[in-house]
Amino acid sequence: MSSPAFAPTHATGPRTKAGKATSSQNSLKHGLASGTLLLPGEDPAAFEAFHQSLIADHAPNGATEKLLVQDMAKHHWLMDRAIRLQSEALQSDDMHKFALFLRYQTTNHRAFHKSLTALQLTRKQFVSQSKKEDLQTFEQDFSALISGSYSTADRQHFNQKYGLEPLKSSADQNRLPRNQRK
Repeated sequence: MSSPAFAPTHATGPRTKAGKATSSQNSLKHGLASGTLLLPGEDPAAFEAFHQSLIADHAPNGATEKLLVQDMAKHHWLMDRAIRLQSEALQSDDMHKFALFLRYQTTNHRAFHKSLTALQLTRKQFVSQSKKEDLQTFEQDFSALISGSYSTADRQHFNQKYGLEPLKSSADQNRLPRNQRK
């Protein structure tokens, strides 16, 4: 029996958007290696609540920190899924799947901590840079203060800006260099 002239020699796959969307899920077994974060049956609100709790805990500033917190949420979510799947594999006595899910758990655990460490380093570098700038400003202000170019009002502003108490007693005044005593 011969095939019709219009029959393809091999499958061409879906052609509509709906068909492509459906077929893209064909190989989705556990969702740990796919680009899909939420599987059917998982609660998007639970993920969002967890993500928001991480945002509240870490208060990200800027796009980089927000991405790192988002990565932390994603990896923790996938790690939890891997743990649930390990439990199912143990119940069905499938040690091959258990080992696979254990590897996914470990991978996502490491990725979570890598994102957390990157977030902490980003903040440490920002604080370090900020402290350097603050120290430079303080040094400039202090140099101007001791050079005598500051007025009494400027000295009061300096004290307020840096949280310093002005010297009030004569004993305190005697500790100042002579050119700065009142």
